[in-house]
Formats: sequence, C-alpha cells, structure tokens
Amino acid sequence: MATFEYDSINLARPAFRLARLLAGSGTDIQCEIFQAWFDQPEDIMPYEALSYTWGSTEKTDKIKVNACEFDVTQNLYLALQYLRLENEDRILWVDGLCIDQMNHEEKGHQVQQMSNVYRRAERVVIWLGPATYDTNVLMDSIKEVEKESIDYSRNNWRSSDQAWRDIWSTVQPKLRNIHSNVEVRQRNGLESLFEWPWFSRVWILQEVANARRAVVVCGVKSVSARTFAIVPSLIGVTPPPHCQSILDIMPGPLREESWWSQNRDLRTLLLKFGKTAASDPRDNIYALLGISSDACNSDILRAEYSKSEQEVMKDVVSFLLRCPELHNTKFLSDYTMPQFLESAGFLSNLALNWAQKAENEPLAKASLAHDYIDVNLKDDGGTTPLLLAVQTNRKWLAKLLLEHEDIDVNLKDTDKRTPLMVAIRTGRKEIIKMLLSHRNIDVNLKDKDERTPLMVAVQAGRDDIINTFISHVNITMYLKDKERKKTPLMAMAEVGMRGIVMMLLSHSNIDVNLQDKSGDTALHLAMGVSVIANLVLAHDDIKVDLKNTLGQTALQKAEMGEDWGVVELINSTNREKITQD
Repeated sequence: MATFEYDSINLARPAFRLARLLAGSGTDIQCEIFQAWFDQPEDIMPYEALSYTWGSTEKTDKIKVNACEFDVTQNLYLALQYLRLENEDRILWVDGLCIDQMNHEEKGHQVQQMSNVYRRAERVVIWLGPATYDTNVLMDSIKEVEKESIDYSRNNWRSSDQAWRDIWSTVQPKLRNIHSNVEVRQRNGLESLFEWPWFSRVWILQEVANARRAVVVCGVKSVSARTFAIVPSLIGVTPPPHCQSILDIMPGPLREESWWSQNRDLRTLLLKFGKTAASDPRDNIYALLGISSDACNSDILRAEYSKSEQEVMKDVVSFLLRCPELHNTKFLSDYTMPQFLESAGFLSNLALNWAQKAENEPLAKASLAHDYIDVNLKDDGGTTPLLLAVQTNRKWLAKLLLEHEDIDVNLKDTDKRTPLMVAIRTGRKEIIKMLLSHRNIDVNLKDKDERTPLMVAVQAGRDDIINTFISHVNITMYLKDKERKKTPLMAMAEVGMRGIVMMLLSHSNIDVNLQDKSGDTALHLAMGVSVIANLVLAHDDIKVDLKNTLGQTALQKAEMGEDWGVVELINSTNREKITQD
C-alpha cells in the first residue's frame, strides 16, 4: 500500500487541514484529510478539535489516510479508536494528522493558526487517555452532577455558588448505592488524572484557553469541561498549582473569575506554565504566544522552527524588554531552554547583569525601564546590582541605578557593607559623590564590625574622601566601632594621622571627650605624637582630667610613659585655663 503524502498548503493564506474520521469498529482506522481556509468561513465544515498528549514520538501504529498508509503514535491511535463513532463520521482537527510535522515552514505557519483552529471549533475534545476503575467512578459522579444541574434554572453560575454543593449532596447517596468506597474512589480518580501527561503538556494551554466549549473524555466516558473544573472543590481535592491554572482556563465560570480575565501577558504565562512538558523546547515559548494578551500579534515573536533555542530566547527577552539590539549580542548564549524558563521571573535582571559585564548601556537602560526589574535583587553572593557597579567602578551604571525610583541605596552585602562603604574602601570618588547626593543615603549605617562609612574612610587613610564625606549634613561623628568602641577621631589620634585628625576636629559636631572601651579619650591615645596631642588640646571643649579604666588622666598616662613632650603640652594647657579663669 502506498504511503500517504501531504498536498502542500498555501502559506500565504490562513489555510489548514481537517480529518474526517470514518465511522466503523475494530482495529482498522480510516480517515480522509482535506483542506479548509479561515478566510472562507462559510465553506468550513463544523468540526471538533482534539486536545491530547503525544506521549512517545515513536510512530508504532498504522492507520489509513486517503486510502494510503499513515504512521501514528500509540496515543493518537488509542484516541482515534475511542473517539470513532460506529454509525457516523466525525470531522476532527488533530495536529498529528492535519499538520505535516516534517515540514518546518508549514509547521510554523500552522502554529500561527492554532488559536483560530481551537476558537472556531464547535467544541474541543480533551482526551485524557484510557480509563481506570477509579476514573470511571469519578466520571460517573461528574455526569450525575451535570444531570442534576439541569433542574436548576440558573445561568452563569459562579464556582463558589452554593447550588453546586447542594447538587453534590443530592447525588452522593445515589452514587454510594452504585459504587463501594465512593468518596475514596472519587478522590483517587481525580488525583490520578492530575498526574496524567495531559496536564503537563504545554500545547494544551492554547487548546483549552481558546475553546468556546469543551468536553473531557476519559476512556468511553465524557463530561463537560465546565463541570469538570468545578469538581475538585466539591470532592475536597486541592489540585497542584499548574493543574489549577489549567482548570481556571477551561470554558465555564472559573475562566471569568480567575487570573485569566485579569492578566495573561507573556511574562505571566511563562511564570505559570514555563515548566510544562514539550517535545521541542522551543514550544515552551511558541505554545504560549497565541493565548498571551501582548505577544499574540507580535512581529518579533513568531513560531519559526528554523531558529535555534538561543535565538528564540533572545526573541522573548527582546520582546519583553523592547530591546531589539539584543539580537546582535551573545546574551544567553550559554543558557539552555530549561535554565531560561527557570529564570523567567527575573529576565530583566539577567539582561541588566549581562549589560553590566558587556558595558552595554542601551541594554541596561532597557532593563531598568522594565516594570518587573528588581533593582535590589541579590545574587548568590549577596551582591546587588548597585554594589556590583561600585565594585567594578562602572560609573554609568551606578548613575542609572541611583536614578531608579525603587533603588535601596543602603542595602548591604553579606558582610553588612553598604555601597557607600564599598565605594570608600575602593576609592571610587565619583561614585561616592553620587551616593552622598542621593536623597535616601544613610551615612551612619554600620557594617558587621560596627564601623560606619566614616570609620572605613578613616581606617583606609583616605583623607581626600573624608574631606568630602564629613561635610554631609547627616554625618554623625561620634559613632564607635564594635571591638574597641573607638570613634574615628580616637582611631586617627592613636596612629598619628595629622591631616585626618585636623579634618575631624574641624567638624562642628565633633566630641573630643568620648572614651573607648578602656576609657581612653583621643588625648589619651595621642601619646607619643605631640603634634596630635597639640591639635586635640587646642579644641575648645577639651577636658584634660578625664580618667580611663586604670584611673589615669591623660597627663598621668603621659608621665608614666615618659612622654615629656605631651606632658608639657597638657601642663601648658592647664596653665592657660587657670590664667583664663
């Protein structure tokens, strides 16, 4: 027998094929395939669209198509056997029959028609697979609910309507007379269905979401999708999140009440369904285009199977960030589709990180303009984009980030260092000025050792930075570190940093008499450096008689250390005070 060959379809028109499943019984299945066009709706024969899962892509079974031999998967063969009617032909759209899967150009064209295929169908037939005893009990239960609901004169019931529970209470006694352990079997049947492949297949999303009417078929039993979607709440089963999202978009009350009627842009769909199963990784994207509110008519995003996975991923990010320049970069070149989908919630952050490394300012601007950018997102090492910009001295990126309304300019890394502390430690003068001019900067925060930015600058000996830093209106000069409870003035007096001590002493809020863990003041700590002691002693508020924990004044400590230069300076200061008094 000859092998079936497809006639080409006109790719310039909205053409598609339909299959006539010929009536019959037994193992031999016969179909006839013919073409139709959406731009000639009056000529389209009423049809049903099949939603099923391919299972294995290996074509192990044979049917006859237009009197020729045609290979199909086992799942499709079983579906056709169950759906075939004995005395009446059935007109169906089935992707495994109606699309030439070996023709990539046609396949891309037909994917563009998928929304229309399912939207124009008289109804969508959801084929879950062969039945088990428990699924038969479940389907019988749902069918009883459907029958009983006919007696209720209501339209457009909400899923929470008490009428559903009233009906359930009515049918359960009848079902208990038919099936043993009916509640357990209902629950087991539903939970097992949620684990079946149909609920994890990516293409079913478009198929269900576009359906005007749908019927769920399991074995030889069928129920309306409208009622099927309501049943979990009646049985008391909480579907897995991805299954609930699918139930939400089935034709019926749930669709109008769920997220579907609120937000179904491509990003939302990627977050909800990015981990569903697809034999071709690119279909994880292509299957969502037709049901997204923003990408369904995009010129950037089209099903083109000639493109690599990386090209498709770039298409998505280019679309979401409105940045076509991405195509000329190596962005995402080392990503697989699963990695990309796992990152769907923070694609703008990925783009921002890559822009930072590649010095790509236009991409950074596009990323920061995106609604879902998290400018404060930390990487695995606890580093924010702003901290990274400071570390790498990328002034242009620091400027862009500081202009963003959501930036947290004080967010710390794992060592509790703020961007300002890092900038001071690494000597990023221009970035320090940017940070200090930000309206929300806190110049007095402490790191894990309770060092303020000022202490960090002082300990680094950055007098060029300190001069700019201490002029900030909110600077607090007397905050101490964790280990020895020293202020910046104490620390610099101890090591004899004359220039920094002069700057610190010039500040209007300096307190020269604070004491450290040992009770020493800046004067105590100036031993051995007469020039520092002289500067401290010259301050108007100096108190020379304060004692440390050993009971020593600065004079006594100087005498004990035989620091006669400092002794003379303190005595001279005392004489002057006595004279003034």
